[in-house]
Amino acid sequence: MVLFTIVAGFVVTIVAVGLLTSPIRPLLPWWSIVVANALAVLLAGGYLLRSRPGTWSRLSPFAS
Repeated sequence: MVLFTIVAGFVVTIVAVGLLTSPIRPLLPWWSIVVANALAVLLAGGYLLRSRPGTWSRLSPFAS
């Protein structure tokens, strides 16, 4: 369920930003929106995992 929520939020954010920035599409292509969102997810996830040590084991059913 957690993975689904993260993936759904990723996709919804990309679509929303893509649709809202359609007038400036030549300046802000789709690939840049995807890359920026992916970097934001990785940085936020890394911060949470580092600042709260038990987060990974609580969120992942396969963590040891």
